Amino acid sequence: MHRCWSTGPLPDSPMEECVIFPFVAPGGRFIGHQRYFWRRPKLRSNDEQGRYISTFLPECKLTAFYGWPNCFGHGPLFITEGIWDSIRVNNCHVDCIALLCNSPSKQLKQYIRMMLGGRPLVALIDRDQNKAGEKLGRAFDYAYEPTEGYEDFGAMSHDVCFARMTEILTDLRCR
Repeated sequence: MHRCWSTGPLPDSPMEECVIFPFVAPGGRFIGHQRYFWRRPKLRSNDEQGRYISTFLPECKLTAFYGWPNCFGHGPLFITEGIWDSIRVNNCHVDCIALLCNSPSKQLKQYIRMMLGGRPLVALIDRDQNKAGEKLGRAFDYAYEPTEGYEDFGAMSHDVCFARMTEILTDLRCR
């Protein structure tokens, strides 16, 4: 189940149309959130005028990610950069979290491995021109790109994503 808060109907200023995704730690503790502004440009480093603005409790900044409730299954855990990618993959009935970055800290990688034991960690990388997705791919056990013609998993339709996830799971079983 995906939890988010929304500002509801379109406000007077379309620049303020926003969805807020909460970050929850093991044990159910609320540790932060990401505000996603639909109509703003993609900017870097939590720029207050940008599309994505993430806020964390200071003591949780290095280990925060989206999707803790999606970590309880068996088999591989899929890992994406962004929340929308993670939601698309979760809707294909596989476990997926979003790291909110393409270069996770050493602490975050250790934290995820510690929580999940021996489950394979599989990066679902973006197909970007600056090769940022490849950084995420090198951080975990395996890496896969979206179906040809798509920049990321969130951009695929449900049916296309489901078919791609079926291919990836089949490939992983053969390893």
